[in-house]
Amino acid sequence: MGSGVERELVFASTALQSQTRAPELLDALLAGLLACTGGRAAVVLPCSKLESVAPWLPPSLAARAMEAAQPCLLGSQAETFIACWPLNTAGSAKIDGRTVVVVQLTPSGSERPTVELERLSPLVAQAAARLESIALRDALEAEVLARQRAEEALRETHAAMIKHQQVGQSCDFRFNTASGRSTSSPEGYKMFDFPSGLEIEYEHWASRIHPEDRPRIEAAVAQAAASRQPMRFEYRIIRRGEIRNISCDGQVDTEHGGDLTYYGVLTDVTDRKAVESALRDLQSQLAAANRLASLGELAGSIVHEVNQPLTAIRTHAEAGLRWLSHVPSNLSEARESLENVAAEATRAATVVKGLRNIARGGPAEFTTIDVNPVIDEVLILARSSTERANVAVQLVLEKTLPPVKGNRTQVQQVVFNLVQNAIDALLPITDRQRRLTVLSKSDAAMRTIEIAVIDNGAGIDQASLGRIFEPLFTTRKGGLGLGLSICGNIVEAHGGRIAAALNADHGMAVRVTLPQAS
Repeated sequence: MGSGVERELVFASTALQSQTRAPELLDALLAGLLACTGGRAAVVLPCSKLESVAPWLPPSLAARAMEAAQPCLLGSQAETFIACWPLNTAGSAKIDGRTVVVVQLTPSGSERPTVELERLSPLVAQAAARLESIALRDALEAEVLARQRAEEALRETHAAMIKHQQVGQSCDFRFNTASGRSTSSPEGYKMFDFPSGLEIEYEHWASRIHPEDRPRIEAAVAQAAASRQPMRFEYRIIRRGEIRNISCDGQVDTEHGGDLTYYGVLTDVTDRKAVESALRDLQSQLAAANRLASLGELAGSIVHEVNQPLTAIRTHAEAGLRWLSHVPSNLSEARESLENVAAEATRAATVVKGLRNIARGGPAEFTTIDVNPVIDEVLILARSSTERANVAVQLVLEKTLPPVKGNRTQVQQVVFNLVQNAIDALLPITDRQRRLTVLSKSDAAMRTIEIAVIDNGAGIDQASLGRIFEPLFTTRKGGLGLGLSICGNIVEAHGGRIAAALNADHGMAVRVTLPQAS
């Protein structure tokens, strides 16, 4: 090998030493080998696309080169000769057991070219060592970068934890039951107004507890430690003259040996306690408002029911005055009108008494009553409402309807409420004739009578149908939700049943079934 080759080796070695990345290093190695051997082409095996990267290299020679354990010269019948150097044969350098540098040589005639492979092996070994150094450096840099990222993530997590604890007014703690000392996150030292970073002595911590709570808490701590049970309790502390409420949730540390140690979370729940207290006050106020509302609804029902006899009293009183104003006065008619006034006044008192019994759950006075006249009276009282709402009323009453045992006023109240509800349901209807049907019939086999109030109004949804007899439930805007509930109580007190069902086309039917009188 002449001085020209020596010079190329020096140049190639210098070029290798200056490379800091593996691809550039391999390019410099191939360039140096080509310069030293006078070769025409070079490649590093294995490569993914041999046909496009090195079309001059037959697959058979490439396979033989990959199997070479030492630098060697390979040839074929086509007088294609290649020199190959495994990159893992130089010293202790080990990049990849299958990495081989291949150089295509230019033969002289048909003779095999003469190449001092061993003379060029140091250059290949230098490249292998340099590759290993670059790989180690890259691995170290990746490890340093990963550690930096992990440390940054840890700092961010720690900062976020502190922020979360500040927002949630909480801290984490560790309590050594043997030494009685505790440590905490920064928020814990603020919570108790302790100097940050120091171990907290048991007595120092206990001195912050409210005197009324301290015996209980010290006993709870001792009992939990003796039985190795969780520490869960709330207590008050005094911090700079202010009382704060603290919640403790601690668990035994089972992952580390040594003294029995608890870890857990302390939370300042003072604000939560204040909100809970305010909520209890609101609940008390709401309960009082509900009681007042119930009284108001009962008063509304009384006014509603008493208005019927009061209207009749007024009518009879006006008639009596007219009879008295005649010349001569018709005293007999006037007397009859006054008797009717007295009867309706008695009826009003009976209404109030009946509603009072409903409210108190007291017994109603039952007599034998005929239901059809009760229905007639209700429709007379509701006539102004039905005429004003343009409702066509159909009355279908069984003429020989058996009597029932009950309270006449309460039965009348049930019928009136059902009729009034039906009228209210008909008010929004504008696309068809508003119809209200009230019927009565008997069932001899069951010994019952039925009163049905049927309308062709808007009806209600199926979900609400099962709730309309619940107290304070209403589907009507501004409704009290009491009328049907009272109806249900009255019917139940009479030993009967009340049920509602949607009609096939429009509206709803409410049916009341009462037992016949014995």
